Amino acid sequence: MLCFHFCDKNGGEPDDAELVRLSKRLVENAVLKAVQQYLEETQNKNKPGDGSSVKAEEADRNGTDSDDRK
Repeated sequence: MLCFHFCDKNGGEPDDAELVRLSKRLVENAVLKAVQQYLEETQNKNKPGDGSSVKAEEADRNGTDSDDRK
């Protein structure tokens, strides 16, 4: 869990440099999280298996069922 203090010790508004620093940190964390999620998803798709889950996903994307070939 991330906690940020947006007010200075005197109870005033945070200065611009502090806001920029916190904004950069938030963006970096968001990017890292997105990259980790992408890597996990792509590694799960590339794991060896029977491939049935991949076929079902492709059918869902194409709007067809792989068994309905006529």
